[in-house]
Amino acid sequence: MRFYLTTHKRTWVEKATVPLFLKYEHFGVRTARSLPRAIGPYAIDSGGFTILQRFGRWTIPPQQYVDDLRRIRDEVGPFGWAAPQDWMCEPAIIHGGTFAGQTFTGTGLSVAEHQARTVANYLLLRELAPELLIIPVVQGWGSRTTNGASPSTPVKARFLIRDRDSKFMAAFDAAMTDASVQVVTTGIQTPRMNSIMERWIQTCRHELLDRTLIWNQNHLLHTLGEFKTFYNGHSPHRTLNQAAPLRPLPHPDEPAQIRRLVVHRRDRLGGTLHEYRHAA
Repeated sequence: MRFYLTTHKRTWVEKATVPLFLKYEHFGVRTARSLPRAIGPYAIDSGGFTILQRFGRWTIPPQQYVDDLRRIRDEVGPFGWAAPQDWMCEPAIIHGGTFAGQTFTGTGLSVAEHQARTVANYLLLRELAPELLIIPVVQGWGSRTTNGASPSTPVKARFLIRDRDSKFMAAFDAAMTDASVQVVTTGIQTPRMNSIMERWIQTCRHELLDRTLIWNQNHLLHTLGEFKTFYNGHSPHRTLNQAAPLRPLPHPDEPAQIRRLVVHRRDRLGGTLHEYRHAA
């Protein structure tokens, strides 16, 4: 894993040997007579957040963008990677207004439209400049967390699981393949597959992964195994009338037995999960 030091001064590339991360606009390609020569690794951010904040759209044509990247490569030196002209998905970028003292124009589009435009731009840039190392970037926005890759985090995923919706064109799969990401589609004629798995994954995330710091693959597999046992053998399910998938509901207690209940609690995963049972 490589970490980059962000700077807005292009002259740093001729002085610093640590990996640097600069916005495309900070090179001043269209105004500078000459550009400094880099002595260390560096990468290029598109500066899309600032452009969309100011104008609500991209104002730099894709052809101009790749031409400027070529000049940077030729004069500054080969860059590690460059971001495409991606569309961020933060609510401020989409809806506009004033946030944290800054004014946003707003695009008036949806998250899906931002993602579609990002993918389309990446494919166009690949066509215009196949020799340039431009990475694929797709962002998103959720109510709890921000999902997706960002220019400062090159894609490291090995698999992309998706359904068979027609909105996923062949070009989308090709872009993922070029990024060494294998596309895995859900089963054919399995309408309940998405609903069941999405619910299980959300439950696992909210009840377990949001509360656990995972150290490595072995820790993850052990943790998921414990949660699977808890989910199937103890956790009550509303659709099963509060029974668990592998545990039927116990017989109702007699009134005399519930005057004084003795309940034992068993902690799993250090207290992240709790199991409650009546004493024998």
